[in-house]
Amino acid sequence: MATLSDLIDEARFNTRTLTTRSNLAPSSSLLPIANRALKECWKNMVELESNLVYSQHDIALVDGTPSYNPSFSHSGFLQDGVWMDDEEWFLVEGVEEDKVHYAVDSETGSPERYYLGSDGYVYLLPVPDDTYTTLHILHWGSFSDLELSAVDDDIPWDGIWDTYMVARLEYAINKVYGRDNSLVVAELVGIEIDCTQEVYRHGIRKRRSQSDFFSVPGV
Repeated sequence: MATLSDLIDEARFNTRTLTTRSNLAPSSSLLPIANRALKECWKNMVELESNLVYSQHDIALVDGTPSYNPSFSHSGFLQDGVWMDDEEWFLVEGVEEDKVHYAVDSETGSPERYYLGSDGYVYLLPVPDDTYTTLHILHWGSFSDLELSAVDDDIPWDGIWDTYMVARLEYAINKVYGRDNSLVVAELVGIEIDCTQEVYRHGIRKRRSQSDFFSVPGV
């Protein structure tokens, strides 16, 4: 792993010339570019459902309580990522209008659906009619831009994207000085492929596919 400051220094070194000092590109100018690149890396890993960008947290359920305030920050829940103890199926993600169907003001039962309210709370439908022990939630972690004061902190995700980040910074510096970026662009394509393969090696979410297509009725 490397710090953002290390990656900036490497990019400056790689883009130096006899007539131009690339270190004239200050860290404060390169930081927004680095943050945009890091967010793109994060989005790529979310699409792959990488183990590096999602976590599990649990919420203790209470009889008769329909809504719960998560004690963790998140950027949404994974598909098929919410379930209760002793249940074989995931809760289905619904919308607030579903509470009309479930008559939340008068009926309770074993929760079948959930939705995220505008207040950030998790709402269960129907309202729990018992203490169902625990609600398990797989959720995406939140991405936060690095601050200038944090340039000496390690880049996240076990250094997987360090080489990619250097190339992105090289591209930005070359663009500032009006240089030809065709070689850097070609390198970026190969580097992104290598980094994605490394993401796979670190593990992605595995799903079990189940189908009744080949089953025989009555057997």
